[in-house]
This record gives sequence, C-alpha cells and structure tokens, in this order.
Amino acid sequence: MVELAVSPNLIQVTDREHFVGILDKFIEKQSVATLLPQLMSLLKFPGPDWFRSVISKRLSTLPLRQGGVRQTVDFIAGADSGKLATAALSRTSKLLTSVPSEMTTEAYFSALAPQLLEMLDDSSSDNRRIASYIIGNGILSKRAIGSPGTNGWNLFARPIHDSINPQEQQFTSDLELKVALDRLSALVQYHANPGLTKRLVVPILLPLWGLLCFAAQNHNSMVAEQVHHILALYMKVSVTDAQLIFLGENILWDGPTHWSFRQSVDGGVEIAERGMVASSSQDMLALNDMIDNRVEQYVKLLTTAILTDDQIGEVLTQACQRWLDGCPRGAPESFDPNQSQMKSSMETLASVKLTHRLLEVFRDEITSSFQGIFKLVEPLLAAFVVEHKQSVERLARRSNPSLATLADIASDEAEP
Repeated sequence: MVELAVSPNLIQVTDREHFVGILDKFIEKQSVATLLPQLMSLLKFPGPDWFRSVISKRLSTLPLRQGGVRQTVDFIAGADSGKLATAALSRTSKLLTSVPSEMTTEAYFSALAPQLLEMLDDSSSDNRRIASYIIGNGILSKRAIGSPGTNGWNLFARPIHDSINPQEQQFTSDLELKVALDRLSALVQYHANPGLTKRLVVPILLPLWGLLCFAAQNHNSMVAEQVHHILALYMKVSVTDAQLIFLGENILWDGPTHWSFRQSVDGGVEIAERGMVASSSQDMLALNDMIDNRVEQYVKLLTTAILTDDQIGEVLTQACQRWLDGCPRGAPESFDPNQSQMKSSMETLASVKLTHRLLEVFRDEITSSFQGIFKLVEPLLAAFVVEHKQSVERLARRSNPSLATLADIASDEAEP
C-alpha cells in the first residue's frame, strides 16, 4: 500500500492520490498504541529514503491525536522497562518536539500545547515531571522555538508571567494564580537548567516576592511555601548580588500602581485592582508587624540560598547604607503624615530592622574576615565623617557671624 501511494519507482500509477487516501484512512483507523511500535520498528530496518520519509511523517503526527502525547510516553516507558529515566525522557522529548515536515512550528506546537499543559496540571507527579521535561528541555531551552517572543515561549511561559504580573486592566483570580504557580513550580523544580530558571523567574521576581510576603502575612501557608520554594530554587542556581540587593531595596513592594494582592472569597490569593483593595490605615503596630514579616521572609530566603560570605557582607552593607541614607541630618523635621513621608519612614525602618536581623543571623559569616568587618564599619565611618564635617562648618559660621548665617543661629537657638 505504501509503495503504491508514494513509491517513485511506480511511475505507471496515475491515481497516486487515491492510494495515498487509502493509506491515510488505514492509519487513521489504528490506535496510537498500535501504530507506534509498528512504525518505530519499520524505521529500524534499512529501506529506501522515500519509504523512511513516509513512515517518519506519519509517526510525527501521532502525538497530535487525542491522548497521543500520553500514549507516546507510555510506549517509550514500556520499552524502558516501565520506567522513564533521563535517557528515555530525552527520547520522548525528541520525538514529541519533532515538527512534521508539512506543518509549521507554530501550528504544530499550538496543537501539541493543550496535551502538555494538561499533563503539567495533573495531580500525578510523574505526569508533571514528564511534561515539565518536555516543555522545559525540549521547547523552552531551545533558542529558535523557546526564547522570549517565540511561539513556544508564548504558549508555555508568557501565560504564567501574565497571571503573576498582569498588565493594565488585566487581573488574576485565585484559581488562575494557583495554576500559574503550579506550572512555574514544576518547570523550575523538574530538570530545569539555571538559564531557563533565570528566564522564568527574573521577569516576575518582584511580583513573586510581593506574593510571598502577602501570603505569609495572611497565614496562607500553602501559597507562601510554594512561592518560597520557587524563589529558593532560583537563588540556589542563578541569583546575582545585584538581584539580592534589588530585593532588599524593594522589601516593602506590594504591587504596581494599578493592582495589589488580596484574599479571595475562598481564602486564596487573587490579584485585584488596587482601588478595590482596602487601603492600609495608619496603624503603626500593623505596619511594624508587616515590616517584621518581610524582613523575616527576606532573611529566610538568604539562609536557603548558597551564598558566599562576601555576598552576605554586600547585602548587609547595602542595607546599612540605605538605613544611613534615610536618617535625617541635623534637627528632625515636623512629622508629615502624607504618603511619601510615610513611605520614606517605613523604608528607613525596614532598613534598620533588616540590618539588625542580618547581624543576628549571619554574625559568624560577616565577622569571619577583616574585609567583612571593614565593609560593615565603612558606611558608619563615612556617615560620621559627613556629620562631623557639617558640624565643624556650622561652628565656623557661628564664630564668624554674617547676615547669611543669622537665620541658622536663630533657628538653632529656637530649638528646645
């Protein structure tokens, strides 16, 4: 039948399309489980190029059938003594990501994606492991089909990012957020390489941080533990000093201007329009508890990461510098309850608390070398020098009064 349909040697066959139709109908009637071993066995034997081409073409379209991905996985697992070790996973991924010659890459992966995502969302850890390997190693790790902007990225990675960091006028329900976190967790946990983990996590680093803190503050341990696990995995394989400092600088971040996290009716976490989220009151005790929670979450992440003493020292130095930069010079100003003043005060308080907590937890690492001690003392000495210089200049102006310094003198004398 195959020879009548496509063999170039039978030039007398004029109704070739008729036999091609018969061949395709015959194959269509067979199940994937039946065809896979037969077609694979035919490829193992030497044969003319046209014959192997026909077999490969029909084989590559089998995964697109209903349940085709799962049956392909089962077939290769069966050939691997019922298990799917790394080598067998690699063969499965190679077969499933081989685009048929008559289809475009976009069309093929768009048709394949629903089955892979269904496996990725499955409660079975085996299905999640297999799907994450195929998506992560077979698609997203390949520049041509899986880098940002490509069809593979738009099918598997971008929906995760859009759910965790929605754009203008786009918000996320608790169920959508759960699905996105489950998928991201599987992709970074199973077989993901450092480069892929970085590309998946870095664009949504702040939203993940904000979500972690919100969930922990509101006692949603399931979400908090899942996000912590994602960030911890990232920090172990790809985090840089700049990103550690970036998180410390944004330790109070709770969302962009147009959305924020809130508890859903079912007790989960959703992303809603910021105007619909009850604004925080000026309850200083609540604000203090919120800062303590965020400092603790940040330090907890640092303890799970594989950091050098120099990295820890740099994080502490930057926190200490932010604290000193936020301290007012000279006489304190009167309290201004506006939002910008409140934000600045909270950021300074967070830097103070973070510095103190880092010294408590990483005392041995920081003081283990002269360089670590010097990094800690340096900003304190610099702040003292600046304050001393300003004090000397004020004294010099007082000893040589002029019209330009009368206001300063009067102001100092007026202070209680």
